[in-house]
Amino acid sequence: MKVKYLLLFFLMSQVFAIAQACGSGVFTLEVKLDKNESLAYEILQIQQEFESLMYKDFYHGYIINQDKANALKVEPLEVDRIPSLKNQAAISIHKMKGNSIAFKTIETGYYVHLLKIKTKKKEIYMLANLFGGCNRKSTLVLGEKVYLIKH
Repeated sequence: MKVKYLLLFFLMSQVFAIAQACGSGVFTLEVKLDKNESLAYEILQIQQEFESLMYKDFYHGYIINQDKANALKVEPLEVDRIPSLKNQAAISIHKMKGNSIAFKTIETGYYVHLLKIKTKKKEIYMLANLFGGCNRKSTLVLGEKVYLIKH
């Protein structure tokens, strides 16, 4: 009889258990261009809240214009503030090799950053949770019109 109650207790306790989704992963941002141009990027920390936007808005990225980017309170990226970044190479300013960037993520991380993508002719600004969440991919299309494809 005690075994039945013990088994029932364990089964009931599993109903309320929360499973871990991934632990960590990679956020891949692919950039598609009309021409084969060189690309560079810069990551800046944001020092403010976004009351009108929700977490899902930043998960794959959210493109903003230069005026909105200039109005943000930003500062250089400090790797020590985000534990999952400590073992990554320096990532704040880089020339891109190829057409994609891979950011290592941690599932419970919620860090919105400003990502500036630079070509010879344009600067594109994107707010994104670059270092949090699970595996995911977005494609930034840089043509006459700039838009984001969320995979």
